[in-house]
Amino acid sequence: MYLKEFYIDNFRGYRKFKIKTDSNTNILTGVNNSGKTTILEAISLWNEIFSHLVILARKRDRNLNIFSGDYRFGKKGQNYIDYREINSVRSFGYKDIFYNLNNRATIKLSAKVYFNDTNEIEIGFIMKEANGNNYNVYLDNHDNFDFRSFNTQFRNPPQCIGCYFSTPVATIPSFEEFAIAPKIKEGIKIRQSSLFFRNRLFNLSKGDDFADFKSNLSRILYNETDCIDFNIKGDKSNDIYVSIDINIKNSGLRNISLLGSGTIQIIEILLHLYESKKELNIILLDEPDSHIHRDIQKRLLSFLKLSDVQVFLTTHNESLIRSANPNNLFFVDEEVSSTTPTIIEAIGKIKLPQRKIGIESSHHSKIINQIGSETSLDILNALEADKIIFVEGVDDSEYIQKLMDVKRIDKECVFWSFGGLDNLLSKIKHYKEFFESLGSNQSIWDKCSIIIDADFMTDTQKEKLKNELKNKLGISVFIWKSYTIEGTILLDDTKLEQLITMECSKQAVSKNQLEIKGSIANAIAEIKTEKLRLLNNDADLGRRVTGQIESRIKNLDDNLNIPRRRVYDNVTLPNLFNHYRIFSTQELNSNRVSHICNKEDVEKILESIYVELSLVKNPVFINYFSSVLNTVDFSSINSEWQELLDFIGE
Repeated sequence: MYLKEFYIDNFRGYRKFKIKTDSNTNILTGVNNSGKTTILEAISLWNEIFSHLVILARKRDRNLNIFSGDYRFGKKGQNYIDYREINSVRSFGYKDIFYNLNNRATIKLSAKVYFNDTNEIEIGFIMKEANGNNYNVYLDNHDNFDFRSFNTQFRNPPQCIGCYFSTPVATIPSFEEFAIAPKIKEGIKIRQSSLFFRNRLFNLSKGDDFADFKSNLSRILYNETDCIDFNIKGDKSNDIYVSIDINIKNSGLRNISLLGSGTIQIIEILLHLYESKKELNIILLDEPDSHIHRDIQKRLLSFLKLSDVQVFLTTHNESLIRSANPNNLFFVDEEVSSTTPTIIEAIGKIKLPQRKIGIESSHHSKIINQIGSETSLDILNALEADKIIFVEGVDDSEYIQKLMDVKRIDKECVFWSFGGLDNLLSKIKHYKEFFESLGSNQSIWDKCSIIIDADFMTDTQKEKLKNELKNKLGISVFIWKSYTIEGTILLDDTKLEQLITMECSKQAVSKNQLEIKGSIANAIAEIKTEKLRLLNNDADLGRRVTGQIESRIKNLDDNLNIPRRRVYDNVTLPNLFNHYRIFSTQELNSNRVSHICNKEDVEKILESIYVELSLVKNPVFINYFSSVLNTVDFSSINSEWQELLDFIGE
């Protein structure tokens, strides 16, 4: 369960603003005073109103489909809350929360809550001026709200949402009295949880999760296991004060009040997670880069990703931005208010112009440039990335990134295009020398790898070329079994059938499995017949393939000192094409076509399938392959794609 979209209107500096969020991590950046923190406050206020309004229904309401014992959101329109009781918003006066301080405006905060692929619900709240110090708050579109779905999907109202707004805590008090649970709960609610820091640790230490808490705290802070321990003293029934010392890496006990603000905040966040796991868990972090080291932030975010928590984090720290996945980054412009709706999505959804040769254009550089940094150089992304991947063309990087997104491969990769395999082979040695000279603890070259096609080569030759390149260059190499990356979609008929079935379902085209199987078989049979004819009867093809192989042999020898026999054994130059022709004919006669199908062939096959099944290509995508690839989900990843993802994830 997570917030899929969030809408803000007439709140602070926002009008008609919607953000389409990621299910796990949302990093909000922008220039100063662009309103990043306002988004956090709006989410927190939405949650506060949710908690304020949700009540148990005492009687049935047939018109609203509410049963006695269900939960509803207060009255239809007359629910009041004193502005001084609101804890989510930095507010010094009654009008502060309204756009342009116009307290006659109507504030709307609305969240689309996602449960699963078939269930989501919009929960919006209206906030208006009322008499005295009160606001009038109520459920938007009350009479048409799906109360049945709300009561079905949320299992434990009213305590079904955990929303924790974390801000820096410079220090904690030197002494802390024992407190009862309601007082601790109220302190957390009004954002004074630091006053009960020791109480919360004391209570957690009495449970079964404390060892796990300490272990995760150690990993986040020091990237080690079990290097933190606590000495907790006190007895609620006899003592006034609770005393806690901390021992870090066996350096000796010291009072917990001596911890730095960053460490205190990390402990606070973990305490919140361990104390109050809810159905929907939200963590709001306001500029943690000001007091938490970047590496600790990265480990914290990695932990939160595994914790079924949705994180919203504001930052303008360049290092944190560079280390983030573009699908988790959102740029908030200064002009967020408009009479027409403003919708922002993750910058990873924005297609950038790509260079045919060189390092890929970077979402990170684009966003860093927008926030006013002078160091928005793409090369910095390469230096800080987890992996630098050399590929033949820009399309390869786009398709690979799509597969990584499907499987949520948590690696920050920068792709470097060479405009073809021969160009890569002729220049890669120079890149090796350059990258080996960079880096302090290790050379940048150590995190480089290569992903390439190997046109007109047998499987054995591809394997030998891979091993030779690995030995010569000292980095990992991946070679597609197919002629191109596009051809990989033809490697597994079952997975292709699954993708086409999903596309039929998406387009509401009613076709049975026999029809789908038949369309795929027909398209492949047609291309198979054509390729067999060319292999055996087209002399021009033979000359072109022979010339390409001879050029590659020379390239390998001249630039990488890899002699022909190391890849092609004892096959003589005049027999190179015939050797490939025999291999390719055997593959085709076994109904395997991916090894010989170029981009145009793949497009021809997919177009034939679409036409026969009355499907329409998604106009957003420039070709059929990218359109079909957009349909890929976790279950439809074929074995070749999985091998690639394992290669990248190493």
